[in-house]
Amino acid sequence: GYTELGVIIALTFMLGSAISTLGGGLLVHWASRFDQRWILWVPAIGVALSAPLYVAAYAQTSWQGLAAILFLASVVNSTYLAPSYAMLHSAVGPHGRATASVIASFCLSLIAMGFGPLIAGIGIDLLASHLFGQSGLTGFSAACPGGTAPGGSSLQLISACRSATVQATQLVIMCCLAAMVWPAWHFYLAARHMKLRERSK
Repeated sequence: GYTELGVIIALTFMLGSAISTLGGGLLVHWASRFDQRWILWVPAIGVALSAPLYVAAYAQTSWQGLAAILFLASVVNSTYLAPSYAMLHSAVGPHGRATASVIASFCLSLIAMGFGPLIAGIGIDLLASHLFGQSGLTGFSAACPGGTAPGGSSLQLISACRSATVQATQLVIMCCLAAMVWPAWHFYLAARHMKLRERSK
């Protein structure tokens, strides 16, 4: 059911992200003593590794496989959070940290969390309509309001609506998560151009 699935995914994300945020911060703090570029290398590696794990998670056919791989993906993914804010605050200095934090939060909340789901939703609707048409039926939006067939519909329509919605959602989510190799590349590029400070003896 959707309720149970929501609980499983929420707990998986919350637990994995909590471990990753704390563990990533501690790992970066330790590794940066040897080379300061690890502050950005750790997020680059974590985000890059999480992309195929997320794709593999949403390709599973059982909820147990989804939860297990999704947990691993969340553990390696959120390593970027603490180092990102540390680098942001280090780059702008004490007087600009509040402004920089507001700008970063604005980008995360409005642009990422606002436009991301909207774009993904549009992609799901378009792909579901295409897949629905391949089953020999037309008018996905009218025939499947909200992605499901109305009560009393034929078994063929119920199956076609469910199949199109599920496949479209799965494929769009996998494509969005696979795109995380892009920010991983930017973390790597940022590390290459990072100005290294001499360590105190």
